[in-house]
Amino acid sequence: MAARLAVVVLVAATAGCLYVEPINERPAAEIERVGDGEIFRGAELLFRAVVDDPDRDAVTLAWRGQACDQPPSVSPHVCAAVETGLDPQFAFTVPVAVDGRPTTYLAIALDVTDAHGAVAKPSQRLSCRWPTTHRPWPSSAAATS
Repeated sequence: MAARLAVVVLVAATAGCLYVEPINERPAAEIERVGDGEIFRGAELLFRAVVDDPDRDAVTLAWRGQACDQPPSVSPHVCAAVETGLDPQFAFTVPVAVDGRPTTYLAIALDVTDAHGAVAKPSQRLSCRWPTTHRPWPSSAAATS
């Protein structure tokens, strides 16, 4: 009896029209740094969102920048939020220090969300240095002597 019921349901389902809404595709997104070369503490950085939504849906942007004294893979490390933004371009000045320690690492993230909720999340990880024209960052030994 169960086998006959399954066949009847299958025949009934295939006999009518089947309407399927289009599938929403997530946007494609990249972070493009404007300018090139080394990144130094105290320097202005500019990034641009390169976005393409295959469905041509409107998108919103949400940028986050973090500065760290070490890459997050190194323990212990300290990170602090630098800047957030909602525009196609994202600019900020690289902090000289994070919690009193020299900034050596930046993490830039971008969330791109289309009108139907599909999200792309590109990110960039960048290292930065102290310009050679500046005096070296004082070591903890030199700071205490």
